Amino acid sequence: MLGADLFSMPSEPTGGVLRVHPGNSRYFTDDSGKAIYMTGSHVWWNIVAKDDRNSPFSDADFEAFLDYLESFGHNFTRIWIGFAYPTYSAYPWQRTGPGNAADGKPKFDMTKLDQSYFDHLRDRLIRLQDRGMYFSVMFFGSFNGFRTSDKWKTVAWHPSNNTNPELAAALDRKDGNSFFTTDPAALEIQRLLVRRMIDAVNDLDNLVWEIMNEANFPACANWQNEMVNYVRSYEAGKPKQHLVGITAGHGRPQTNGLLRSGPADWISPSAEDGRYDYRQGGPAAYSDKIVINDVDHLWAVATDDTWLAIRKWVWQTFTRGNHPILMDQYNSYAPKWGAYGEVNPKWDPIRSAMGHTRAFAAEFADLAEMLPDESIADSGYCLADAGREYLVYDPSGGTVIVNLAALQGTAQYKWFNPQTGRTVTGGSVNAGDNRTFRAPFSGDSVLHIRLIAP
Repeated sequence: MLGADLFSMPSEPTGGVLRVHPGNSRYFTDDSGKAIYMTGSHVWWNIVAKDDRNSPFSDADFEAFLDYLESFGHNFTRIWIGFAYPTYSAYPWQRTGPGNAADGKPKFDMTKLDQSYFDHLRDRLIRLQDRGMYFSVMFFGSFNGFRTSDKWKTVAWHPSNNTNPELAAALDRKDGNSFFTTDPAALEIQRLLVRRMIDAVNDLDNLVWEIMNEANFPACANWQNEMVNYVRSYEAGKPKQHLVGITAGHGRPQTNGLLRSGPADWISPSAEDGRYDYRQGGPAAYSDKIVINDVDHLWAVATDDTWLAIRKWVWQTFTRGNHPILMDQYNSYAPKWGAYGEVNPKWDPIRSAMGHTRAFAAEFADLAEMLPDESIADSGYCLADAGREYLVYDPSGGTVIVNLAALQGTAQYKWFNPQTGRTVTGGSVNAGDNRTFRAPFSGDSVLHIRLIAP
């Protein structure tokens, strides 16, 4: 949980739909004009259930999940919805038949939507917004259940599992990649779902859209780009227009270039990116699109071998101007990640680290003026409003050298121990090309420097 002596977690700016900050395109903003930094945990089962082993959260369970997010200072989550696997419920489509799908139940009619599904989605999103939290919402769930021929046979979109001849004519019975169709009739059925989801929640401010989780690149690239543009065109006639994102493909190193060149407002990259690795925060120089850096596309989930690297990654991502989020094993169905129905405290340091970065983002004089720079500190990780304020992260700890040549006066500095969540008083410092600072504790460290007297 958040360190007791850190600083109080502020309320978020409120008012107006989320958009890209005009002065620093690494961040979101709203009518307040302030830069908004997002970070938090997300889980698979907050809307749907799998194989009847765990039902969608009851209202009380969902409130407990929101309490959990708040307890770690989180302000963002992903909403995993739009799944098309018959072993998951609830569904956006009615199961009318005639005939049965692969699970032995009536086939889907993909043109007949179930209003209760959209009511359920809307209720959960309103609960999030009432807490001042932000959320991305998927239109088409995750492609992981489409990825192999055996899995594709079980998906609602597969021609054998629905009653829609338009899909039978357009989608291959063997290859899930055929879901990324250009056929007008099949596309219209997909767009029907998009329109109904937009209609259900267009009035909400704290929403950003996401097309599909880990779709198969490069096969999906044109389809996802067209979907982004379709969402924009449909929302253009609505009261509010929301940002639209695309997430990395599953294990596809060429994904990031396609994400960057596409029309999305925000992206979640895969790990590899040429000389940069998003498991180490990503490049400081990139600012064309907001980057929501997600453990889901980098490590999948935290394990005993990776949790320390992921805790450090939170700070590396933050000081590169990006937004870290965790694929959390809250209430996990997977025994290897913790007993079902129990929260594994092993990952609390990662959860806390995200809250700590959010607290620092709020403490800055102006987050929008804080730019990532790989050269100011010899650790390579620094957010700086050069001459006024600096936040340096050193993954190794010990001594860090910071170039304060732009400093015009006297600054105070303090240390933050990311292992304990405790602040340690530092001292004062004047301008200088290279100032050496030694952390008063072992392990990785955070150094905060702020101008006090020009």
